[in-house]
Amino acid sequence: MPWMIERKHDYVAVVTMNTNKVNAQNPAFFDDLHAAFDRLEAEFNDCAIVLTGIGAAFSAGLDFDYHFPLFARQSVKEIDAWFDAYRATNLRLFTYNRPTVAAINGHAYAGGLITAFGCDHRIAAEGALQFALNEVPIGIPMPAVYCEIIKHAIGPRAANELTLFGQVYDLAAAAKMGVIDKTAVPGRLLDDAVA
Repeated sequence: MPWMIERKHDYVAVVTMNTNKVNAQNPAFFDDLHAAFDRLEAEFNDCAIVLTGIGAAFSAGLDFDYHFPLFARQSVKEIDAWFDAYRATNLRLFTYNRPTVAAINGHAYAGGLITAFGCDHRIAAEGALQFALNEVPIGIPMPAVYCEIIKHAIGPRAANELTLFGQVYDLAAAAKMGVIDKTAVPGRLLDDAVA
């Protein structure tokens, strides 16, 4: 099912990621993102963008069921092609020519947190949310392009801590590090993000 896009107050498009129940990132997720941004450019090019998820996760990051077998095959050609697609997906969001806000409705792990960092602003729902960049501790290299996106979003000191140690942060710790710009009371996340 394509990602839902809804115009709010004439000048904001709310994009709801719904590729799967935790928005695990795989080729279908990447295709859905590109299709949504194709539609935004064609039908909503006058709008700022609010990007949000469904359920208990904004995005759980890479879909391990897809990616671990890919990496295990050790095909440089296959991994290079995957990385080209993955990089293009995140750079499309990061370089989008309208303001973007991540309305973080739930947990944001690894690639899912990088997706949030690709937005200009980040607002999170108050609650027991978790944030982590756990690629390095589990043995997935952190590409330089993502390090630059992360540093741009939160500065080099916080970026280094997040990427090198892979700790899980709660909402208060994430706010203190600058991972999010603002919190929203339950039920107000989208309204506050649109505002």
